[in-house]
Amino acid sequence: MTSTQWVLRRATLDALLQLMAGSGAQAASERAAPAGLRAAAPPAGCCLLHVFVTARRQWSVIEREPGGVRGEVLRRDDYRCAVPVCSERRSLEVHHIRFRSAGGDDHPQNLVTLCAFHHHALHDGRLRIRGRVFESAEDLSYELAIDTTGQARARFHGEEVRP
Repeated sequence: MTSTQWVLRRATLDALLQLMAGSGAQAASERAAPAGLRAAAPPAGCCLLHVFVTARRQWSVIEREPGGVRGEVLRRDDYRCAVPVCSERRSLEVHHIRFRSAGGDDHPQNLVTLCAFHHHALHDGRLRIRGRVFESAEDLSYELAIDTTGQARARFHGEEVRP
């Protein structure tokens, strides 16, 4: 499978964006638009270009490195869910180990990266995380598969697995 790289000159992009914005094809063509765009109506590819430009704006937001404390936590945890049995890289959320409602702060030592599944499992009472993060999320202890009596079926601390 070959990949194709599309290059769109700035003048062409500007002319198409003006056409899409409703400034009129006539006015756009008078402003030295490329010869192929001088027409009475917007070109057929105008809608496709609009989709491309909109998608590219969204990709630009996604591709930016997250900043602040959230970005620091995601980088520290290597953009992965920190639960030992998971390494999900999608749908990542930053979780407060000690809940804010219980006096937990927004310091990176109180935050850990979890995928949406494990984050919701934690808030549903099917997962527990204890401790504070110092160098990595492996400094925490995890209790998985909490049963109705409150007992964990599996406990993890770093790489050590205990019954």
